[in-house]
Amino acid sequence: MTDRSLPDGSRDVRRWPGDPLQLVDTSRCPACFSPLAGPQCRVCGLDLDVPAASELLSLSKRLYDLEVARQSFISHMRAAQAARVDAAHRTATPVAVPATGGSPVASEAHATGTTARRTEQPAARSAAPPPRPPVPGAAPPPSVPARPGRSGVQVLLLTLGVVLISVTAVVFLFVAYLVAGLEVRSVIIAAASVLVLGAAWLLRARRLPGTAEGVASVAIVLLLLDVWIVRANDLFGTGAVSASTYTGIALLLVAGLLTATRIASGIRVTGFGAAALVPVASFLLASSLVPESNLFTGIWAGGLAAATVGALASLAARPPAVERVILLWGAAIGGVLALASAAWAVPDP
Repeated sequence: MTDRSLPDGSRDVRRWPGDPLQLVDTSRCPACFSPLAGPQCRVCGLDLDVPAASELLSLSKRLYDLEVARQSFISHMRAAQAARVDAAHRTATPVAVPATGGSPVASEAHATGTTARRTEQPAARSAAPPPRPPVPGAAPPPSVPARPGRSGVQVLLLTLGVVLISVTAVVFLFVAYLVAGLEVRSVIIAAASVLVLGAAWLLRARRLPGTAEGVASVAIVLLLLDVWIVRANDLFGTGAVSASTYTGIALLLVAGLLTATRIASGIRVTGFGAAALVPVASFLLASSLVPESNLFTGIWAGGLAAATVGALASLAARPPAVERVILLWGAAIGGVLALASAAWAVPDP
């Protein structure tokens, strides 16, 4: 373990894991191997939400394979050493010769021959060359276990599970909307999304990041359904405002909740959802300020707002790489819409 101090006063923590499996454990920091609670390690401060983290994981997997092969080769050498020691011990053990009756001359000759044989055996053993350790090229290659990771079948099953749960949530909310009262609908709105987001948070804390990302995707679907069902039930006086105004405000609130979940739990899909919703909410809010009769003016104002907010959010807030790309794409689409509708946005005087 080495904790070196850098010129700026921070520590450059680099430690070696006690178990090679920690090299490929994505729930631990690759520098200090402390459990991760987010994209940045709370112990050594290493930021893993950068493209270089993927290459670091590849290097860690290669190092893990080499370390497993090294440990297997050491075990092979120890097994060969134990076999040599056991064979030498069996050879050095004298064989008991039963006493036989006979003349003193025969007994003396037998004792002399036994002593001579015992003297010759150590000499022969000392003259024999010592056994050499196994040559790496001649030894059979040690079997290296497969890299830990998700197979294609696991990814397919996880994706199908998320899709089926999302469809089930849609059907459940639709049936509840048809047969239940307003109070039951409100309880469903309040409880479903919070519970699902909480479940995703717990799964991420229990080192199940893939499952947590899938469950969080279901939570995003539920939140978007909540936006619709609140408007459909006219809760909190939402029917008094225009559809674009309500939808823009609601999507901004959802984006804020997803951003807070991303920061607190490290679940990446919530950050992706927030980055996608911010330009859309900006477009709707800006277009709602224009009378509905001026369609092209509304599109121009909304596209300009989406382009401005997306660009500012990607530069000022400095989000992670994927979220930044999503924001820039939203800004680009808003800019294209604003440019395409600019000719008809403001009529000639």
